[in-house]
Amino acid sequence: MKVCSVCKETKDESHYEKNRRCCRSCRSITKKKYDQSERGQATKKKYARTEKARTAAKKYQRSKKAQSYRKKYNQSERGQAVDRKSRLKRKYNMTVEAYDIMFEQQNGVCAICGKSETMRNQHGLCRLAVDHDHKTDEVRGLLCAKCNLTLGNVDDNKELLLSAALYLEKHSD
Repeated sequence: MKVCSVCKETKDESHYEKNRRCCRSCRSITKKKYDQSERGQATKKKYARTEKARTAAKKYQRSKKAQSYRKKYNQSERGQAVDRKSRLKRKYNMTVEAYDIMFEQQNGVCAICGKSETMRNQHGLCRLAVDHDHKTDEVRGLLCAKCNLTLGNVDDNKELLLSAALYLEKHSD
């Protein structure tokens, strides 16, 4: 239970926003009064983007100059590092340091075939791909492009992989 600093009523914690001394209903009333005041209107006007400014910003984003700048940044070493860091965090909830530790633990080779990555892109040799369980999102290891595509094409189906292994065994010389 907490006492509101505005209405002085004792109310349950659920009636308060985090780190606020007044209840939600009093906060709502106080905010409406402030928004209607001269000071509130001035603040609103100061920070509001005009339609003209929004249109200019959108136009710039589509301009050749902005596209050229983004392309240069994305191709720069810093841009690639930022992209890699955010992609690892977003897709696998993993840091670059955690990737590097896993890479060292696997001695820089694929967890399945034991070979180093051979696939190349426009930036050079690709890194090992992060393999993860699609149901639990748990990271399992680092794989080369061929092994990663193989697992993806069989939808991580163990029976299908065993069947393929038996097929290859049956038809081997």
